[in-house]
Amino acid sequence: MLKLGFIINALITTTNASAIVEFGYNDVLYYIHSENDKTVFVGDNVGNTRLKTELEIPAEVTYNGITYKVIGIGDKAFYECRELKTVIIPNAVTTIGNKAFSDCTGLTSITIPNSVITIGDGAFEACSELASITIPNSVTTIGEDAFWGCSGLTSVIIPNSVTTIKNGAFCKSGLKSVTISNSVKTLEPCTFEGCGLTSVTIPNSVTTIKDGAFAGCWDLTSVTISSSVKTIEKEAFAECRNISSIYCYAITPPQAGNFVDYQIYYDCTLYVPEESIELYKSKSPWRKFYTIETVESTGIDGATTSDNVSISVNDGSIMINGIDGNTKVEVYNLSGELVYSGTDNVIQNIPQGVYIVKVNNKSIKIRL
Repeated sequence: MLKLGFIINALITTTNASAIVEFGYNDVLYYIHSENDKTVFVGDNVGNTRLKTELEIPAEVTYNGITYKVIGIGDKAFYECRELKTVIIPNAVTTIGNKAFSDCTGLTSITIPNSVITIGDGAFEACSELASITIPNSVTTIGEDAFWGCSGLTSVIIPNSVTTIKNGAFCKSGLKSVTISNSVKTLEPCTFEGCGLTSVTIPNSVTTIKDGAFAGCWDLTSVTISSSVKTIEKEAFAECRNISSIYCYAITPPQAGNFVDYQIYYDCTLYVPEESIELYKSKSPWRKFYTIETVESTGIDGATTSDNVSISVNDGSIMINGIDGNTKVEVYNLSGELVYSGTDNVIQNIPQGVYIVKVNNKSIKIRL
Protein backbone atom coordinates (compact mmCIF):
# COMPACT_ATOMS: atom_id res chain seq x y z
CA MET A 1 0.00 0.00 0.00
CA LEU A 2 1.52 3.36 -1.08
CA LYS A 3 1.65 5.94 1.68
CA LEU A 4 0.98 9.44 0.21
CA GLY A 5 1.62 12.58 2.20
CA PHE A 6 2.45 10.71 5.38
CA ILE A 7 5.45 12.96 6.04
CA ILE A 8 3.06 15.80 6.90
CA ASN A 9 -0.06 14.15 8.23
CA ALA A 10 -0.54 11.36 10.75
CA LEU A 11 -2.61 8.36 9.76
CA ILE A 12 -5.00 7.05 12.39
CA THR A 13 -6.34 3.52 12.01
CA THR A 14 -9.11 2.38 14.32
CA THR A 15 -9.04 -1.22 15.47
CA ASN A 16 -11.21 -3.15 17.89
CA ALA A 17 -8.66 -2.53 20.64
CA SER A 18 -7.50 1.05 20.10
CA ALA A 19 -6.48 3.63 17.55
CA ILE A 20 -3.11 3.10 15.88
CA VAL A 21 -1.34 6.37 15.20
CA GLU A 22 1.11 6.35 12.30
CA PHE A 23 3.32 9.24 11.30
CA GLY A 24 6.25 10.00 9.04
CA TYR A 25 9.69 11.10 10.16
CA ASN A 26 12.54 11.67 7.70
CA ASP A 27 10.76 9.71 4.98
CA VAL A 28 10.12 6.62 7.15
CA LEU A 29 6.75 5.62 8.60
CA TYR A 30 6.40 4.81 12.33
CA TYR A 31 3.53 3.90 14.63
CA ILE A 32 3.11 4.64 18.30
CA HIS A 33 3.62 1.50 20.38
CA SER A 34 2.99 3.04 23.81
CA GLU A 35 1.84 6.58 24.47
CA ASN A 36 2.62 6.16 28.15
CA ASP A 37 6.19 4.97 27.56
CA LYS A 38 6.65 7.23 24.53
CA THR A 39 7.83 4.39 22.31
CA VAL A 40 7.35 3.62 18.63
CA PHE A 41 7.92 0.84 16.09
CA VAL A 42 8.95 1.31 12.49
CA GLY A 43 5.71 0.85 10.56
CA ASP A 44 4.62 -0.44 7.16
CA ASN A 45 6.86 1.14 4.51
CA VAL A 46 5.78 -1.13 1.65
CA GLY A 47 5.55 1.05 -1.42
CA ASN A 48 7.33 3.98 0.24
CA THR A 49 9.21 5.48 -2.71
CA ARG A 50 11.00 8.02 -0.50
CA LEU A 51 13.23 5.45 1.20
CA LYS A 52 16.96 5.94 0.79
CA THR A 53 19.19 3.05 -0.29
CA GLU A 54 21.34 3.61 2.81
CA LEU A 55 19.11 3.88 5.85
CA GLU A 56 20.07 4.68 9.43
CA ILE A 57 17.04 4.37 11.68
CA PRO A 58 17.24 7.01 14.43
CA ALA A 59 17.13 6.15 18.12
CA GLU A 60 14.42 8.78 18.65
CA VAL A 61 11.78 10.47 16.51
CA THR A 62 9.53 13.48 17.11
CA TYR A 63 5.81 13.77 16.45
CA ASN A 64 3.58 16.69 17.50
CA GLY A 65 6.38 18.06 19.62
CA ILE A 66 6.78 14.79 21.58
CA THR A 67 9.95 12.68 21.41
CA TYR A 68 9.50 8.89 21.11
CA LYS A 69 12.10 6.13 21.47
CA VAL A 70 12.33 3.61 18.59
CA ILE A 71 12.15 0.13 20.19
CA GLY A 72 11.04 -2.15 17.38
CA ILE A 73 10.93 -2.87 13.66
CA GLY A 74 7.33 -3.84 12.94
CA ASP A 75 6.01 -6.78 10.93
CA LYS A 76 6.62 -6.27 7.20
CA ALA A 77 8.16 -2.87 7.97
CA PHE A 78 10.37 -2.95 4.87
CA TYR A 79 8.82 -5.91 3.04
CA GLU A 80 9.86 -5.92 -0.64
CA CYS A 81 11.78 -2.64 -0.28
CA ARG A 82 14.22 -3.88 -2.87
CA GLU A 83 16.16 -0.64 -3.24
CA LEU A 84 17.47 -0.84 0.33
CA LYS A 85 21.17 -1.70 0.43
CA THR A 86 22.37 -0.97 3.96
CA VAL A 87 20.46 -0.54 7.23
CA ILE A 88 21.66 0.51 10.68
CA ILE A 89 19.28 -0.27 13.55
CA PRO A 90 19.55 1.83 16.74
CA ASN A 91 20.58 0.37 20.07
CA ALA A 92 17.18 0.55 21.78
CA VAL A 93 15.42 -1.81 19.36
CA THR A 94 14.50 -5.14 20.98
CA THR A 95 12.38 -6.72 18.25
CA ILE A 96 12.79 -7.26 14.52
CA GLY A 97 9.29 -8.24 13.43
CA ASN A 98 7.98 -10.99 11.18
CA LYS A 99 9.04 -10.46 7.55
CA ALA A 100 10.48 -7.08 8.54
CA PHE A 101 13.06 -7.17 5.71
CA SER A 102 11.65 -10.07 3.73
CA ASP A 103 12.42 -10.00 0.02
CA CYS A 104 14.75 -7.00 0.29
CA THR A 105 16.77 -8.47 -2.53
CA GLY A 106 19.16 -5.51 -2.71
CA LEU A 107 20.08 -5.58 0.98
CA THR A 108 23.81 -6.26 1.39
CA SER A 109 24.49 -5.14 4.97
CA ILE A 110 22.54 -4.67 8.19
CA THR A 111 23.76 -3.69 11.64
CA ILE A 112 21.82 -5.36 14.45
CA PRO A 113 22.46 -3.81 17.87
CA ASN A 114 23.14 -5.60 21.13
CA SER A 115 19.65 -4.74 22.34
CA VAL A 116 17.71 -7.02 19.97
CA ILE A 117 16.13 -10.03 21.69
CA THR A 118 13.93 -11.48 18.95
CA ILE A 119 14.48 -11.91 15.22
CA GLY A 120 11.01 -12.66 13.88
CA ASP A 121 9.67 -15.25 11.45
CA GLY A 122 10.91 -14.58 7.92
CA ALA A 123 12.67 -11.41 9.09
CA PHE A 124 15.34 -11.62 6.37
CA GLU A 125 13.71 -14.19 4.12
CA ALA A 126 14.99 -14.15 0.52
CA CYS A 127 17.55 -11.38 1.14
CA SER A 128 19.72 -12.99 -1.49
CA GLU A 129 22.46 -10.33 -1.50
CA LEU A 130 22.98 -10.30 2.27
CA ALA A 131 26.59 -11.50 2.49
CA SER A 132 27.23 -11.38 6.23
CA ILE A 133 25.41 -10.77 9.48
CA THR A 134 26.44 -10.52 13.10
CA ILE A 135 23.87 -11.88 15.51
CA PRO A 136 24.50 -10.07 18.81
CA ASN A 137 24.79 -11.81 22.16
CA SER A 138 21.43 -10.35 23.23
CA VAL A 139 19.31 -12.40 20.82
CA THR A 140 17.42 -15.33 22.39
CA THR A 141 15.09 -16.34 19.54
CA ILE A 142 15.61 -16.73 15.79
CA GLY A 143 12.26 -17.11 14.10
CA GLU A 144 10.94 -19.59 11.56
CA ASP A 145 12.46 -19.05 8.09
CA ALA A 146 14.29 -16.00 9.47
CA PHE A 147 17.15 -16.33 6.96
CA TRP A 148 15.46 -18.64 4.46
CA GLY A 149 16.92 -18.25 0.98
CA CYS A 150 19.76 -15.92 1.99
CA SER A 151 21.93 -17.44 -0.70
CA GLY A 152 24.76 -14.92 -0.25
CA LEU A 153 25.16 -15.69 3.45
CA THR A 154 28.12 -18.09 3.77
CA SER A 155 28.93 -18.14 7.48
CA VAL A 156 27.26 -17.30 10.75
CA ILE A 157 28.01 -17.55 14.45
CA ILE A 158 24.92 -18.15 16.56
CA PRO A 159 25.82 -16.81 20.02
CA ASN A 160 25.20 -18.69 23.25
CA SER A 161 22.42 -16.27 24.18
CA VAL A 162 20.21 -17.96 21.56
CA THR A 163 18.02 -20.66 23.12
CA THR A 164 15.50 -21.12 20.30
CA ILE A 165 16.08 -21.56 16.57
CA LYS A 166 12.75 -22.20 14.87
CA ASN A 167 11.88 -24.34 11.83
CA GLY A 168 13.73 -23.53 8.64
CA ALA A 169 15.63 -20.60 10.14
CA PHE A 170 18.58 -20.95 7.74
CA CYS A 171 16.94 -23.22 5.17
CA LYS A 172 18.30 -22.90 1.63
CA SER A 173 20.80 -20.25 2.65
CA GLY A 174 24.37 -20.21 1.33
CA LEU A 175 25.92 -21.23 4.64
CA LYS A 176 29.21 -23.08 4.34
CA SER A 177 30.09 -22.85 8.02
CA VAL A 178 28.07 -22.34 11.18
CA THR A 179 28.76 -22.22 14.90
CA ILE A 180 25.63 -23.26 16.77
CA SER A 181 24.75 -21.79 20.14
CA ASN A 182 25.64 -23.96 23.12
CA SER A 183 22.27 -23.08 24.67
CA VAL A 184 19.99 -24.60 22.03
CA LYS A 185 18.32 -27.86 23.10
CA THR A 186 16.46 -28.77 19.92
CA LEU A 187 17.42 -28.43 16.26
CA GLU A 188 14.04 -28.04 14.61
CA PRO A 189 12.94 -29.47 11.24
CA CYS A 190 14.64 -27.99 8.19
CA THR A 191 16.77 -25.58 10.26
CA PHE A 192 19.76 -25.92 7.91
CA GLU A 193 18.11 -27.78 5.02
CA GLY A 194 19.77 -27.26 1.66
CA CYS A 195 22.79 -25.32 2.96
CA GLY A 196 26.35 -25.62 1.66
CA LEU A 197 27.81 -26.79 4.97
CA THR A 198 30.89 -28.99 4.68
CA SER A 199 31.08 -29.97 8.34
CA VAL A 200 28.88 -29.47 11.37
CA THR A 201 29.35 -29.83 15.11
CA ILE A 202 26.28 -30.35 17.26
CA PRO A 203 26.93 -28.53 20.55
CA ASN A 204 26.75 -30.11 23.97
CA SER A 205 23.40 -28.49 24.81
CA VAL A 206 21.41 -30.22 22.05
CA THR A 207 19.33 -33.23 23.04
CA THR A 208 17.18 -33.61 19.90
CA ILE A 209 17.89 -33.31 16.18
CA LYS A 210 14.56 -33.27 14.37
CA ASP A 211 13.62 -34.60 10.94
CA GLY A 212 15.17 -32.81 8.01
CA ALA A 213 17.29 -30.50 10.18
CA PHE A 214 20.27 -30.87 7.79
CA ALA A 215 18.53 -32.52 4.85
CA GLY A 216 19.92 -31.79 1.41
CA CYS A 217 23.30 -30.48 2.57
CA TRP A 218 25.09 -32.08 -0.36
CA ASP A 219 28.55 -30.77 0.54
CA LEU A 220 28.46 -32.10 4.09
CA THR A 221 31.31 -34.56 4.68
CA SER A 222 31.79 -34.61 8.47
CA VAL A 223 29.30 -34.61 11.35
CA THR A 224 30.19 -34.40 15.04
CA ILE A 225 27.44 -35.30 17.50
CA SER A 226 27.98 -34.36 21.13
CA SER A 227 27.36 -36.63 24.10
CA SER A 228 24.21 -34.70 25.08
CA VAL A 229 22.20 -35.87 22.05
CA LYS A 230 19.48 -38.37 23.00
CA THR A 231 17.28 -38.41 19.88
CA ILE A 232 17.91 -38.11 16.15
CA GLU A 233 14.74 -38.20 14.10
CA LYS A 234 14.39 -39.86 10.71
CA GLU A 235 15.85 -38.07 7.69
CA ALA A 236 17.69 -35.56 9.86
CA PHE A 237 20.58 -35.85 7.38
CA ALA A 238 18.63 -37.13 4.37
CA GLU A 239 20.17 -36.44 0.94
CA CYS A 240 23.51 -35.54 2.52
CA ARG A 241 25.18 -37.73 -0.06
CA ASN A 242 28.83 -37.08 0.76
CA ILE A 243 29.07 -37.72 4.48
CA SER A 244 32.25 -39.73 5.00
CA SER A 245 32.63 -39.53 8.78
CA ILE A 246 30.30 -39.27 11.76
CA TYR A 247 31.72 -38.77 15.26
CA CYS A 248 29.16 -39.61 17.92
CA TYR A 249 30.35 -39.02 21.49
CA ALA A 250 27.21 -40.28 23.26
CA ILE A 251 28.05 -43.17 25.57
CA THR A 252 24.53 -44.53 25.11
CA PRO A 253 23.60 -44.64 21.42
CA PRO A 254 20.91 -42.00 20.76
CA GLN A 255 17.42 -43.16 19.84
CA ALA A 256 17.34 -42.69 16.10
CA GLY A 257 15.34 -43.31 12.98
CA ASN A 258 17.02 -43.79 9.62
CA PHE A 259 18.64 -40.38 9.80
CA VAL A 260 20.95 -40.79 6.78
CA ASP A 261 20.44 -42.18 3.29
CA TYR A 262 20.91 -45.92 2.88
CA GLN A 263 24.16 -45.61 0.92
CA ILE A 264 25.79 -43.63 3.74
CA TYR A 265 25.75 -46.74 5.95
CA TYR A 266 28.27 -48.24 3.51
CA ASP A 267 30.30 -45.16 2.56
CA CYS A 268 30.69 -43.48 5.94
CA THR A 269 32.85 -44.38 8.96
CA LEU A 270 31.15 -44.07 12.33
CA TYR A 271 33.44 -43.15 15.22
CA VAL A 272 32.17 -43.84 18.74
CA PRO A 273 33.53 -44.03 22.30
CA GLU A 274 35.68 -47.09 22.85
CA GLU A 275 33.57 -48.35 25.75
CA SER A 276 30.38 -48.14 23.65
CA ILE A 277 31.38 -49.75 20.38
CA GLU A 278 29.52 -53.01 21.06
CA LEU A 279 26.37 -51.07 21.97
CA TYR A 280 26.48 -49.22 18.66
CA LYS A 281 27.09 -52.47 16.78
CA SER A 282 23.98 -54.00 18.33
CA LYS A 283 21.49 -51.13 18.18
CA SER A 284 19.54 -50.01 15.12
CA PRO A 285 20.10 -47.99 13.05
CA TRP A 286 23.71 -47.62 14.24
CA ARG A 287 24.48 -51.26 13.56
CA LYS A 288 23.78 -50.64 9.86
CA PHE A 289 27.05 -48.75 9.48
CA TYR A 290 29.46 -51.03 7.67
CA THR A 291 32.48 -49.47 9.39
CA ILE A 292 32.38 -48.58 13.08
CA GLU A 293 35.61 -47.52 14.77
CA THR A 294 36.65 -46.04 18.07
CA VAL A 295 38.33 -42.70 18.58
CA GLU A 296 42.07 -43.27 18.45
CA SER A 297 43.70 -42.97 21.87
CA THR A 298 47.21 -41.84 22.67
CA GLY A 299 47.14 -42.87 26.30
CA ILE A 300 49.08 -39.83 27.57
CA ASP A 301 51.07 -37.48 25.38
CA GLY A 302 50.51 -37.81 21.64
CA ALA A 303 50.75 -39.87 18.51
CA THR A 304 51.42 -39.90 14.79
CA THR A 305 48.45 -40.46 12.51
CA SER A 306 48.56 -42.59 9.38
CA ASP A 307 49.20 -39.50 7.22
CA ASN A 308 52.34 -38.52 9.18
CA VAL A 309 50.74 -35.71 11.14
CA SER A 310 52.23 -35.76 14.64
CA ILE A 311 50.35 -34.49 17.67
CA SER A 312 52.10 -33.97 21.00
CA VAL A 313 51.84 -32.02 24.24
CA ASN A 314 54.56 -29.62 25.36
CA ASP A 315 54.36 -27.31 28.37
CA GLY A 316 50.56 -27.25 28.37
CA SER A 317 50.23 -26.62 24.64
CA ILE A 318 49.08 -28.93 21.86
CA MET A 319 51.77 -29.21 19.18
CA ILE A 320 50.84 -30.34 15.66
CA ASN A 321 53.51 -31.04 13.06
CA GLY A 322 53.08 -32.07 9.44
CA ILE A 323 50.24 -29.70 8.55
CA ASP A 324 50.19 -26.58 6.41
CA GLY A 325 48.50 -23.31 7.29
CA ASN A 326 45.25 -24.36 5.62
CA THR A 327 44.63 -27.61 7.50
CA LYS A 328 41.68 -27.39 9.85
CA VAL A 329 42.24 -28.54 13.43
CA GLU A 330 39.44 -29.11 15.94
CA VAL A 331 39.74 -29.86 19.64
CA TYR A 332 36.86 -31.32 21.66
CA ASN A 333 36.44 -32.12 25.31
CA LEU A 334 35.17 -35.56 26.29
CA SER A 335 31.60 -34.26 26.28
CA GLY A 336 31.95 -33.59 22.57
CA GLU A 337 31.99 -29.81 23.02
CA LEU A 338 34.16 -27.90 20.54
CA VAL A 339 36.81 -25.91 22.45
CA TYR A 340 39.04 -24.91 19.51
CA SER A 341 38.71 -24.64 15.74
CA GLY A 342 41.40 -23.15 13.52
CA THR A 343 44.58 -23.75 11.56
CA ASP A 344 47.27 -23.14 14.21
CA ASN A 345 49.96 -25.76 14.73
CA VAL A 346 50.46 -24.64 18.34
CA ILE A 347 47.26 -24.47 20.40
CA GLN A 348 47.50 -22.74 23.75
CA ASN A 349 45.31 -21.58 26.64
CA ILE A 350 43.23 -24.74 26.93
CA PRO A 351 42.62 -25.89 30.53
CA GLN A 352 44.12 -29.14 31.81
CA GLY A 353 42.16 -32.25 30.94
CA VAL A 354 41.66 -34.93 28.30
CA TYR A 355 40.72 -33.82 24.79
CA ILE A 356 40.08 -35.19 21.32
CA VAL A 357 42.16 -33.55 18.58
CA LYS A 358 40.72 -33.96 15.09
CA VAL A 359 42.97 -33.45 12.02
CA ASN A 360 42.38 -34.72 8.47
CA ASN A 361 39.45 -36.87 9.60
CA LYS A 362 41.67 -38.57 12.20
CA SER A 363 40.98 -38.25 15.92
CA ILE A 364 43.60 -38.50 18.65
CA LYS A 365 43.02 -38.39 22.38
CA ILE A 366 45.53 -36.29 24.33
CA ARG A 367 45.96 -35.24 27.95
CA LEU A 368 47.06 -31.74 28.95
